[in-house]
Amino acid sequence: MKIIDAVWEKRNLGCDVCEIELATEDDIIDVSYVLQKVSMPYSVVKCPVGNFDLLMCVQENGYKMVETSIMLEGKIAKIELPKIYQRFKPMISFRMADDFLIQKMLDEIQEGKIFSTDRIAIDPIFSPEIAGRRYCNWAKDEIEKGAKVSIAYYKEEPVAFGISKKIDENKYDAFLGGVFKESANKGLGFLAIQANNEMIILNGGKTIVTHVSSNNLPILRLHMQFGYEIKDMQYILVKHKGEY
Repeated sequence: MKIIDAVWEKRNLGCDVCEIELATEDDIIDVSYVLQKVSMPYSVVKCPVGNFDLLMCVQENGYKMVETSIMLEGKIAKIELPKIYQRFKPMISFRMADDFLIQKMLDEIQEGKIFSTDRIAIDPIFSPEIAGRRYCNWAKDEIEKGAKVSIAYYKEEPVAFGISKKIDENKYDAFLGGVFKESANKGLGFLAIQANNEMIILNGGKTIVTHVSSNNLPILRLHMQFGYEIKDMQYILVKHKGEY
């Protein structure tokens, strides 16, 4: 069991946050004791799938399940643009983002309309705007630490972005991607995934990992079409306590 004082979330959510990551071997008596002692206004528990006793223990302590976090992995040698999108190839290209497009991306993320299925966006205690601020801050922090932003162009217009960071010599984390608002709902969402794929291929990566939420089935299906495979899952449960 890992107990984390998520201090970085204070600027995002406006309250103190505790994150607790459970392991399959954790004893439910110990887990229950820890959960009963949590005093922070918002706490998040990450519970491994397949352990029914742990899941019931967390729920019995007042936590509500909001999503399953699904870890996906793609091998560059096996990933390819799905056949249904092959017809777009002559009209699409990919480039590193310049400062103007990075700022445009951050501004649109902050509006809170891109990641509408995020657990913060759909939580009635929070809002899509708060979720947007959280994602914007996350993206800024990672870019400052060296994460790369790739832009997908369709007919020479920027339509989607992907942000990825290096884990080791062969592995990259494609941790964020989205479509610019001018191109939303036009069937171009696949380019957010391909933007990250192309950047990682260019940098010599062999493996890509990413996480998607069970609340966003379309993006899960899309990754599977590209050749990604499910490698792990966690139940995500939350509890609100006191005032913010």
